Amino acid sequence: VTGGIASGFAFLFPLTIVAASILLNRKACFIIATLCSALYGTLIGLQFFEIIPVAANFGGNAKEYFYNIFANITAFYLIAFLSGSLSERLRKTAKSLEEKTIVVNDLQTFSRDMVESMPSGVLTINMERKIITFNTSAQKITQYNYEEVAGKTPEEIFPFLAKEKSETELERREGDIYRYGKKIIIGIRFSILRNSSGEPIGHIGVFQDLTEFKAMEAEISRSMKWASIGELS
Repeated sequence: VTGGIASGFAFLFPLTIVAASILLNRKACFIIATLCSALYGTLIGLQFFEIIPVAANFGGNAKEYFYNIFANITAFYLIAFLSGSLSERLRKTAKSLEEKTIVVNDLQTFSRDMVESMPSGVLTINMERKIITFNTSAQKITQYNYEEVAGKTPEEIFPFLAKEKSETELERREGDIYRYGKKIIIGIRFSILRNSSGEPIGHIGVFQDLTEFKAMEAEISRSMKWASIGELS
């Protein structure tokens, strides 16, 4: 009889318990282990009392029957304990990982929204000096959309960076760009962009439109000049 004392299919009981740990929970493992123990014990008991037949080549006595029941039931509960514990730990790990993933996604969304909300233009470049991000303010200031600048170098967007070599690449720079016949005065500074391990992975550039500020500065300078002339006269 399949699953009996002389059967080679008794291993299906532990497989059932393991399957319960995977599909259900730890408590279900012990319930299934109890059911398997009851079914297996009943089956062996029926064979012992010769209510159902036993394989002809098995000539065990009462002690062997008892030992077989005890060993298998102990194994069932041991398997239930181990597989249930591992399954529970796996579920907790998966839940923790899911929570951390949600937190990371929230932080990434927050960081992206924060950068997009900044009034200054922000761009990031990788170690090959290719632009990989270009926020909304950067697009408004330069009148370039992201598709136009993605994969290009900062020097292609801000030619004055290539013309004027500073002592350090991270020094603040100012220069002009022209879009649709309009002159735009830009002030920009780059900083090293690092990952969580502190290793450099590129640069981040923050820039502003100085056109109106420079115009006001020039107007104030002219006013002061005329005021000085008036005092002298």
